[in-house]
Amino acid sequence: MPNLYIITGPAGVGKSTVSKKLAIASKKSALIEGDDIYHQVVGGYVPAWK
Repeated sequence: MPNLYIITGPAGVGKSTVSKKLAIASKKSALIEGDDIYHQVVGGYVPAWK
């Protein structure tokens, strides 16, 4: 079964660096950044804090 890794944390702790290294180390991988998903929302967006 394939693995799905979700890397989270505060700004500046190295999430992007760790994610890229993890993706490179895997034989088959896709690196999807949160901003890419955020920009796909067309309607019905609700801020995470609500």
